[in-house]
Amino acid sequence: MARRNHSMNSSLIAKAPSEGYRYQSFDSNCSKPTPSCLFVCSHICGLCFINSRPPCCLQKELSQFWYDEETSTLLAKAALECVGEEGKIACVSSPSVYNQLRKMSESKEHYLFEFDKRFEDKFPGQFVFYDYKSPLQIDSKFSSYFDLVIADPPFLSEECLEKFTQTINFLTNKKIILCTGAIMEEAVKKLLHLQTCNFKPQHEKKLGNEFKCFANFNVDEIIASNKN
Repeated sequence: MARRNHSMNSSLIAKAPSEGYRYQSFDSNCSKPTPSCLFVCSHICGLCFINSRPPCCLQKELSQFWYDEETSTLLAKAALECVGEEGKIACVSSPSVYNQLRKMSESKEHYLFEFDKRFEDKFPGQFVFYDYKSPLQIDSKFSSYFDLVIADPPFLSEECLEKFTQTINFLTNKKIILCTGAIMEEAVKKLLHLQTCNFKPQHEKKLGNEFKCFANFNVDEIIASNKN
């Protein structure tokens, strides 16, 4: 999850998350938002989320930016091909990729690390609450547990990436795919020692910031073979 430009109110742009859903708090008694709520729906995950701040339920500003279906599908396929049937995959703040994983694999060893607890209802058993501000507040059983981690930091800042680096290095000592803004390329190479991929993630909505994919293995070869 990373910071992206969008044609919305500028106050939302500065604070809103990107690929996933962060920093929102809903009144648990609010079963239906008011008509004033603005919804951003994704056919990829089959979920609707509120994008404005009506008094009925949304306490903090929120904006959603989903990968398009091709991007989430290609990343999920590449991950599965890399780890094999017995492999373990963590999707950190990348719910649309995780949703595709669940469609392709019945494995219980793929987990979604995500701030928005509503995903716990959609993915019971494989949802792990994650707040990047507490990067190592994760069950010790997940230490070096995964064969591959796919991550999308929520902000285009080195401070955020540093915390994500701690999380990623805790979860795996193997393969990494990270998607974030092109402006973070130098920091990604410095902190995670990843290489820039030719593959560029795309989103359902056009974004003002160029996005890039980074990895510590040849993910381009795998994605190219899956496109053919």
